[in-house]
Amino acid sequence: MRVLIILLLFAGVGRFGPQNYYQCILMKIEKGGSFEFVQKVLDDCDKSFPNKETKKMGLGMFGPQTADECIAIYTKNVKGDEAREIVKKACERLFLLQ
Repeated sequence: MRVLIILLLFAGVGRFGPQNYYQCILMKIEKGGSFEFVQKVLDDCDKSFPNKETKKMGLGMFGPQTADECIAIYTKNVKGDEAREIVKKACERLFLLQ
């Protein structure tokens, strides 16, 4: 158990939550789809991370390693075209600088 906790900390797996605006979107929008739900996610993430630019990119060593992997994983269970498009843009932004 102790080893798992240490691995998670070193992997940067959100450190018990999102570390930037785009991770916030991916973590909160997973099963959403309605316009109202998507707007709430965007508003919540904007409040938590008003500065959308970040040097902390990607999703850790256990997460997807490319934008395409991120899109495939995070859009799989997302309902609604708008939510899928937002997930796609968040994934592209997270992996833009890598």
